[in-house]
Amino acid sequence: MSSVANERLSPTEEEASGSGACPAGVLDLCGKVCPYPVVLIIREVDQLRRGERLCCLVDDPLALKAVPEELEDCDDLEVSITEDGSGWRIVITRH
Repeated sequence: MSSVANERLSPTEEEASGSGACPAGVLDLCGKVCPYPVVLIIREVDQLRRGERLCCLVDDPLALKAVPEELEDCDDLEVSITEDGSGWRIVITRH
């Protein structure tokens, strides 16, 4: 994946143990407003290989609509969104 080291977090304990959705870590985009989260997520998704997941934390409600819309034509991607604290966790899996 491309280098966005200042945006990445270490995996949580749950994720590191293998029971979480994102064992490789999380892309934290909280505090960023659209279109920045969408552009960065799309750039990262382009780097995903089959079987890999991208997990993103966002707190901009526009990202909840924009990210799935941008990815809706990609038949090999699954997008799930869950509440996570004061924002949302977007998990994108390439099949």
